[in-house]
Amino acid sequence: MAFDIPLENLHIVGCKQCGFVWNEAHARNSVSFDVEYEQDGTYSELYRGHLDFIAAKVISSVPEVEELRILEIGCAQGQFFRHLAVADQAMRITQFDGFDPAYRQTSTPLGDNATIHPCYFDRSTVNRLSCRPNLIILRHVLGYLQDPVGFFSLLREVIADGEATIFVESPDIAWVLGRRSTQDIFYETASYYTPSSLGTALRLAGFEMFSSEPVFEGQYFIAAARASASYSTREFPDLMTARLDYAAYWRTAVAEARSRGPVAVWGAAAKGIGFAQLVDPGANWIELLVDINPAKQGRFVPMTGHRIVSAEEAVGAGVKTILVANPVYRDEVDALYRALGGSAEVIGLEGMRLHPFPDSKPLASVA
Repeated sequence: MAFDIPLENLHIVGCKQCGFVWNEAHARNSVSFDVEYEQDGTYSELYRGHLDFIAAKVISSVPEVEELRILEIGCAQGQFFRHLAVADQAMRITQFDGFDPAYRQTSTPLGDNATIHPCYFDRSTVNRLSCRPNLIILRHVLGYLQDPVGFFSLLREVIADGEATIFVESPDIAWVLGRRSTQDIFYETASYYTPSSLGTALRLAGFEMFSSEPVFEGQYFIAAARASASYSTREFPDLMTARLDYAAYWRTAVAEARSRGPVAVWGAAAKGIGFAQLVDPGANWIELLVDINPAKQGRFVPMTGHRIVSAEEAVGAGVKTILVANPVYRDEVDALYRALGGSAEVIGLEGMRLHPFPDSKPLASVA
């Protein structure tokens, strides 16, 4: 079944004026966001800490004298709302509306003042809102929007003459391009942002971005807006060349590591799956993928067929090299693997900025 997954195309283009990047070949229905869509990262203590940090930022972005009427778009199973509730020590949250077609009705209830609507948020569902929000949250949603300005314009209509803060968290395409980390570019994503390009989209829809900062060691950024961002010129690398160079670099490194024992990629989400498909499409060098989310264990990577296993199974398989798909988790993965009795070199995938293996050849020598 993994080998029969439909394929889609990538044609990445970028605007040198505002920094906006998008996939011209994106197919609107290429991803099905339904109850089978699995996106829970909270099995990681590090990621839970990140959510705590973001939740505190969100709560403090609204003046203390105001109650909080929250709209979260792309809320999944309400995990972030639970972090918001903990951060809301003054108990200012009076209403929460979440929208996500992947919401499972069997998920743990969030409380009397919280409602999750199992559908997309758009013009046809906006009337489901229980009240006019004064805090709107979009976390890792922007990339799936084919018309971001139109979407923000709809939010501007919802707010009408009221006061509201929009809080956005998004991957930063500048981080990806700066490291040539092309496995972070996938066909499921329609568009990619920098703080500058997000500010432009917000301005065109009638908002003003008043703050932004990098988070998650620069991979993501968070931004807040109330109602124009300056323009800047961006230079983009040749992504096809970068992709080929990246794949050649890591194929050499993985082959060297494989000579010392089994190699695994830790993280069977977009980064890890993209890396396996790019570097080892024939499943010849990477033994398996590891994920601590039980819902992913026992499954297989689309196109390549790499098996996805638990950390305990990876220890049993004698994995000697672990490539952590998201380098932010490197220390957490190392500690967990050792606690389970495993012994492996644990390496974060840092693009081609660093040579991860002491005896790796320089990139220039990789043909």
